[in-house]
Amino acid sequence: MSGSFTYRDRHRIRHAREFVDLKQTGQKTYSRMAIMNWRLSPERSESRLGLVLSKRSLGKKAVDRHRAGRLLREAFRRTRPEFVKPVDIVLIPRRQIRGCRQSEVDRELRQLLNRAGILKPGP
Repeated sequence: MSGSFTYRDRHRIRHAREFVDLKQTGQKTYSRMAIMNWRLSPERSESRLGLVLSKRSLGKKAVDRHRAGRLLREAFRRTRPEFVKPVDIVLIPRRQIRGCRQSEVDRELRQLLNRAGILKPGP
């Protein structure tokens, strides 16, 4: 498997201060399934993803929160090679993601990224 399709620790936003900074200084885009805070990150060589999987937004069941995280990480992993430049993204899933399939989440994330101008123009 190509290195551009992997999802490693260096592709994750982990520190609380980075989440807060991105929320305050980044841009925001909405969709039916998620809220996306993002900012171009030219000082980095790779794009990163942070997830906010709260009980408030997804419900009390841990299985729902974990599944939403898996779906979003996989969608990010698949689309990352198409990014124009390195970008930091924080995704906050909404309740509507709970019954969705991977293909629906992929499509929704792709629409968010297109709206934000993050993806390379496609054919």
